[in-house]
Amino acid sequence: MKKQLMAAILASVTLTYAIPAFAAEDPQSAPADQSTITWGGDITVINYDLSEAKDNTTTVEFRLTADATISENTHVLARITSDEFDITGDNDDYSEDIALDNIYIATKLGDFDVNAGRFDATLGQGLIYDDTLNGVAFAKDKFTVALGRQYNLPAVEGGYDLTAIGIKDIQVGSANLGINYAKVRPIAASADVNIWGADAAFDIDKLGITAQYAKSDAPGDPNAYRVDAQFSSSPITLGYQRIETGSITPESTLDWSYADFGAGDEGTKGWDITYSKEVAKNTTFSLKYSDLKGVNSGLKEQEIRTTLEFIF
Repeated sequence: MKKQLMAAILASVTLTYAIPAFAAEDPQSAPADQSTITWGGDITVINYDLSEAKDNTTTVEFRLTADATISENTHVLARITSDEFDITGDNDDYSEDIALDNIYIATKLGDFDVNAGRFDATLGQGLIYDDTLNGVAFAKDKFTVALGRQYNLPAVEGGYDLTAIGIKDIQVGSANLGINYAKVRPIAASADVNIWGADAAFDIDKLGITAQYAKSDAPGDPNAYRVDAQFSSSPITLGYQRIETGSITPESTLDWSYADFGAGDEGTKGWDITYSKEVAKNTTFSLKYSDLKGVNSGLKEQEIRTTLEFIF
């Protein structure tokens, strides 16, 4: 099955109303004596394999989230997410199902922000890991620790336990740096995989640059990097990536990464362009075009991803 994941630029908008320990935004909060529920979600239409007439596929997926404010510092969140529904109905790779992929409590324990349950976790800017985790995460100031098991991946499909540590907002001159580490312990294998990473964000005149790098001790010591550029006040972001097999987890933000730890996969390289703009209050429209190919085989993948995100 093709592996398709939401891009980081989209996920960051969708999650502004939540308070995951790995998220950068503060929650929308109600007065301490008033409980409220905030609803949000997104609908995504994806056209895959644009260059292959016989394998061109269009899918739709959606997510709906409920954020219940229990007190000023405590939220309970739940999200239902669909699989990708194949509109054309002729591709067996896509199942049609709906799952409760988020259900957790987000609160404070002393000085720590805590998520416990099934929640979205992001390590750094998402190059190493950005997906649902069954476990617990603690965040305080610049530091984050998360422990858990990758959601919905049984051992026969490459499931694993994850331990992750992140440090962010390290100021070096005008640059904002982050350092990340993850230990991946496959359920069906004995050998752990260690992944180290770093990310940086800085400005050159009116151009904002974001760079990410990761390296693992998997066979061959593979590495991965991603660079994004955006002019100030521009809704357009340009990105380039090169991912070697085994350098990151399969749950990276990167589309069609093919960077799994299993045999037979290969890395990818290529570029993308994203247009993202708030078109109405609490509503964001995003359009992304990706052009990727295999590092070794040259196998190509092109797609257009259209997303509408909303909070109400």
